[in-house]
Amino acid sequence: MSLKPHIPSEEELRSASKEDDDLFWDIIDGMPDHSPDVTGQPVPFSCGSHSLRHMRKMLEIVKPTNMLEIGFNLGWSAATWMTISDTKLVSVDISTRTSTMLGAKRLEAKYPDRFQFIRCDSKLVLPHLETLGPFDLVFVDGDHSFEGIDNDIQVALALNAPYIFFDDWIPKYGPGTVPAIEKHNLEIIEQMGNMVLTKGIS
Repeated sequence: MSLKPHIPSEEELRSASKEDDDLFWDIIDGMPDHSPDVTGQPVPFSCGSHSLRHMRKMLEIVKPTNMLEIGFNLGWSAATWMTISDTKLVSVDISTRTSTMLGAKRLEAKYPDRFQFIRCDSKLVLPHLETLGPFDLVFVDGDHSFEGIDNDIQVALALNAPYIFFDDWIPKYGPGTVPAIEKHNLEIIEQMGNMVLTKGIS
């Protein structure tokens, strides 16, 4: 199998309705931003209002009640999942940045019954997750190298997740995503901009 993602224009990728733009900035109000971190570590790009329509579409298809997110960063996508759905969410991130920990603490305080953060390398996280499932869906948005994505797919498959949703599927943004999906022969359900929904365990 050789996958060839549709490559939208940057304008198409980043476009969002005014309603989604307003909602997104309301969602992340009070969350950490991309200001320089006290640790000096660079802050990766985060999701934006352009992601909302794709996240909603995925929720309509999968209707998850318990999700795993690999790659928390500043918590913007996690805050969005919490706002636009009723799902429970476990987020995993290796980062020790102050901004990451502040974002996680804010969501844990706001959603104590629905949100949990685990600071851990996703290569080592599986034993921490086995009692928290089953997960309807795994959202992969962490290390975008082939090795990183390959590992995160293995985590999802070990957890028997029926769906795996990837951010940064276009090679320009996630060079390891397509090769890792090809390796595991995942079924593509739908590409949504720079995101793609795949079948995990049938």
